[in-house]
Amino acid sequence: MKPGSAAPLTRALMTFHHIGHPKKRRFIIEHTKRYALRGICKFGTPGILVLVGQKEGCAAVVRAVKKLDFPECQLRKFSSDVDPLTIDQEGDGDVWLLNGKEVGCSMVERMVNITTMVKQAGWDDWWREGMSQGA
Repeated sequence: MKPGSAAPLTRALMTFHHIGHPKKRRFIIEHTKRYALRGICKFGTPGILVLVGQKEGCAAVVRAVKKLDFPECQLRKFSSDVDPLTIDQEGDGDVWLLNGKEVGCSMVERMVNITTMVKQAGWDDWWREGMSQGA
């Protein structure tokens, strides 16, 4: 984080046995919009949710999602370390999730979609650490 930069954004990683029901998918999309977050969600088995935004919003969505009736739902990683100044840069950084995107959550079917975006964001270490916890 550069001196004098804005407060860091928070990112959260959640895993699920599966995310199948369309109502649960809509719930995730609606709550990410409500709290002005951006994210990506892999539905099916396994289910994965990655969020980024203000800390209070991330915490609220995590709490709300955990209240849903999921067989397995784990918060794997929650960290406030994303430099918001990266949102206007091109190339590496958090551009895939923030730059020019509307708030909300993109739904994808394949794990490769999430891992590609995580890699583009430069979040490889964060991802590996979060996915290995509790495994």
